[in-house]
Amino acid sequence: MSLADVVALPSEHETQALVYLETQACGGVLLASDIPAAREVIVAGRTGLLFERGNIDELTRLTLEAAASPEMRASIGRAARARVAAHALPVIVDRYVETLEEVANASRSGRATRR
Repeated sequence: MSLADVVALPSEHETQALVYLETQACGGVLLASDIPAAREVIVAGRTGLLFERGNIDELTRLTLEAAASPEMRASIGRAARARVAAHALPVIVDRYVETLEEVANASRSGRATRR
């Protein structure tokens, strides 16, 4: 990922793909289909590029734009790297710990419900 200037992911459906986060962490430009998972990590034009799902002409145009503009790639790469820090492993582990502690505390206090 660190060698790529632009990573294109023309997915129809996706969960939050690790490649999204890896591309952004490396400061690359993520060019993805405008689907919910991509919108979770991309602010269009700021931390990546989104194109209408299935629109090959728009994908081509944005790919060529990004390839031709080192300034745009650098700007998006910096913003993406900063934003993806919220998904860093230590942050995610802390969130899991907090969630598990909340569940354990709720269970101890009798607030947990069983299904």
